[in-house]
Amino acid sequence: MSHAGFPENPTLVTEPLSIGGAASCVFDDVFLCGLAPPHSKPGFCVSQFNENSMTDRLKASQEARQAALARFRDRPAADDPTVVARKAEREAIAREREIRVAAREAERAAAAAQAVAEAEAERERQAIEAARLAEEKIALAAAARIEQKQQRDARYAARKAKARK
Repeated sequence: MSHAGFPENPTLVTEPLSIGGAASCVFDDVFLCGLAPPHSKPGFCVSQFNENSMTDRLKASQEARQAALARFRDRPAADDPTVVARKAEREAIAREREIRVAAREAERAAAAAQAVAEAEAERERQAIEAARLAEEKIALAAAARIEQKQQRDARYAARKAKARK
């Protein structure tokens, strides 16, 4: 092979191949350069390269079925020690996996319970803070009323003292 899969002694093509259909465009460039590819048989299409006949395909299918059946027959029995050992190993792995899953679920449940407890504690703290602020506001309002009353009383006393003079 010399260049891009073409043979050493290329066949000189003097006219386009008449293979028809969409595959004819595949060979236009080849014809333009004057070289024919080694697989340029009439009626050839790249997508139809499979040269197996129907009987070949049926035979291959039958052989595959026979091979699968042979593998099925050759498998060890259920009471074979290797099969029993593999089954026990798989069951042990499954138990370990279940334990890990249960531990993760318990951890998630504990985290969720802790989050609920923290949220409840935060709500309680906010309620206590709100009650303290309300009491503080009431106390400030009462102090303001007392101060206003004292100022009013002082003004009243000053007016009375001015009237007595």
